[in-house]
Amino acid sequence: MSVVEIIGFAPSVYVRAVRLALEEKAITYRLRPVPPQEGEALALHPFGKIPVMRHGDLVLCESRAIVGYIDDMFEGPPLFPRHPVLRARAEEWISFVNTTIDPVLMRRYYMELLFPSGENGLPDREVIEALLPAMDHHIGVVDRALRETGWLAGPELSYADLNAYPILAYVRESPHGRPMIEARPALMDFLERMGRRYSVKATDPESLLAEA
Repeated sequence: MSVVEIIGFAPSVYVRAVRLALEEKAITYRLRPVPPQEGEALALHPFGKIPVMRHGDLVLCESRAIVGYIDDMFEGPPLFPRHPVLRARAEEWISFVNTTIDPVLMRRYYMELLFPSGENGLPDREVIEALLPAMDHHIGVVDRALRETGWLAGPELSYADLNAYPILAYVRESPHGRPMIEARPALMDFLERMGRRYSVKATDPESLLAEA
């Protein structure tokens, strides 16, 4: 069978989520480092986004679709719960992260740190201050969800956790996100446990803030 190829920029949270899934299932793959809106990303994704997967003649876009294909096509630990209620919970959390948590924590807050819009090349303080209440709320919602079992969707790790982890790991290293996360014991325990997994170590990108 053809080797899976992932096209995308390694520090991307959704590229990493897909790579985490591949590592958890012990699937051999190649990463082609392509930033969004450039080269193959523009050629293969109708909106120039990453990741894109190529597997034989199949080209597939969007991380959720890619991981669903990976889970169905390959052997290894399931990435989605088999019980219908728990699977629905996993899908619910994937949607929470992709539609609500990521836009606040990554697209608005973290990107303001990476690409400051304030004077003298600094983050805009008003932009950051306006985001803090929503950030704290979103982080608190994740923490409360983790208190029962330590995972977002049932008693075992699922793609819901892999999808959320890259975002939370980045925010934990940020000046405003770190104290919010460190004040939440369940979330801190989750991040520490995830940090010990081989999949996380194998996909660890260099800090974006260190490069900014």
